[in-house]
Amino acid sequence: MTDENVFYDDTPPPKSSNTKVVLWVFGICALCFVVCCGGAGVVAWRFGDAAKKFVADMTTTDPDEIRKQTAAMVDIDIPDEYQPMQGMNMVAVRMVMYQTPATQDGSQGMLMLMEMAMQQFGANAKQQEQELRKSMKQQSANQGYTSSKSETREIEIRGEKIPFEFVEGTNAGTPGQEKKTHMITGVFRGKRGPVMLQLMIPDEDYDEDAVMEMLQSIK
Repeated sequence: MTDENVFYDDTPPPKSSNTKVVLWVFGICALCFVVCCGGAGVVAWRFGDAAKKFVADMTTTDPDEIRKQTAAMVDIDIPDEYQPMQGMNMVAVRMVMYQTPATQDGSQGMLMLMEMAMQQFGANAKQQEQELRKSMKQQSANQGYTSSKSETREIEIRGEKIPFEFVEGTNAGTPGQEKKTHMITGVFRGKRGPVMLQLMIPDEDYDEDAVMEMLQSIK
């Protein structure tokens, strides 16, 4: 018999790194539905378990397939410490995620690339990129990231100067034990459409020269 008292434990179990990543993936997927499909996407995502199952079925953890999907989106030199973790290909939306090995306290760096191959109805490419930037910031706030310092830097990609936000802040955690984290975000034109890049790095692992080298390698 199940002990009903288990369900009333006031102490929530800590979220594992993988659990946080899964939540992040589904948050980004919801973002995709909204940007691509507008109001219809909101309805489909909020009320369609079939839509969520479809997303889950389109994911892969095969490293070779994730690298293949990355190359189909953009040419970028990703440091060796970022290992392929998850990929998703829904034709109109493609997303890949890379992670660094966990430190003793469980902190990990994460690189996420998401490509939108379907243009939103009634919006041009620039408007769609702006909507992605706006939604990306909202998603970060929803995941408990609090910014304390922000700087915009321009990186030239395919002859165009692209603004990237370099942000310092903290991830949600036990009060008094929040982790200082660097977040770098930007949206640029990929091989098929707008590509959103988001990089999360624990402060103790942050190497600005390595970050700049990776961003400048984008083609």
